[in-house]
Amino acid sequence: MEGGANVLIEAVTSGVPVLGSDIAGNRGMLGADYPGWFAGGDAERLAGLISTAMQEPCYYATLSRCCVERVSLFSPARECAAVRSLVEMTKVSSQ
Repeated sequence: MEGGANVLIEAVTSGVPVLGSDIAGNRGMLGADYPGWFAGGDAERLAGLISTAMQEPCYYATLSRCCVERVSLFSPARECAAVRSLVEMTKVSSQ
């Protein structure tokens, strides 16, 4: 699972819809109601989602739309601001 967040962010910011394992970190990035989750290790479900994405344009479009709606969360400026905010909060709480 290490590096999974980077892969997800790179895909979303590149306009590539995601099919991902249903784990807390992924849910936190794309939302619990994201339609592309499968249980970790469930290869049959993953294969079904891949097949659906290939054969049903509406499903693929839904995945794409959901990713586009979240892409701003992963902008470098937003991430930088979040890190700076955490640093500032740490400074205040340690004083």
